[in-house]
Amino acid sequence: MAFDSSTRNKLQKLVASCRRKAPIYWPLSTEPGSYTLWIYYHRLTDQTLFKGVMDYVNPKLQAVAQDVEKLRELVLQGSAVQQRDALEKFQKLQQELTDFRDELLRVAQLPYQPNLNDGVLITASPLYKLFHLPKWRKDLEECWKKLEAGEYDWAHLAYSIWPDRVRKTCKTDRSIAIAHGLEELYQEPESSKKPRKAKKKV
Repeated sequence: MAFDSSTRNKLQKLVASCRRKAPIYWPLSTEPGSYTLWIYYHRLTDQTLFKGVMDYVNPKLQAVAQDVEKLRELVLQGSAVQQRDALEKFQKLQQELTDFRDELLRVAQLPYQPNLNDGVLITASPLYKLFHLPKWRKDLEECWKKLEAGEYDWAHLAYSIWPDRVRKTCKTDRSIAIAHGLEELYQEPESSKKPRKAKKKV
């Protein structure tokens, strides 16, 4: 959901002062923080980011685009410096919102299929660029790099984004195979197999 600037500032202060290392309300923001989309962790689905774009970001972009066009016409008519400044401000916001929307859609199309059993840190990590609390963003970026590197292949999110890699890992790691319900892929090493007893000749 989206909030006005006053409510957004109050919520951001609340999150910043919160000692939880795994917040369940996520403030996803444009780079300068001019617009924030709040996500509730426990209601996350694979459609949440698409819905956020369609229901909130796109309508906001359309409204800003209309303001840009109106101001551009006034500037062309030789309006005051104040309106020129307003035009620059709205054009900047338009670009920020466009970048924000593009990043949300990029993550959504990974594909992003959140599973609460992975925990907050892993589930939020693909979105690290949209978090602006320094400590939380740093932790998320580090987590994402480990996820990319295959260190958390037990996670459901890893399987949704890199299914071929995870299935390959399942062949040699039984615990990961079990975690994904793919135990049939596990191949027991030859060295661990018990040698067959030779049959006695009668």
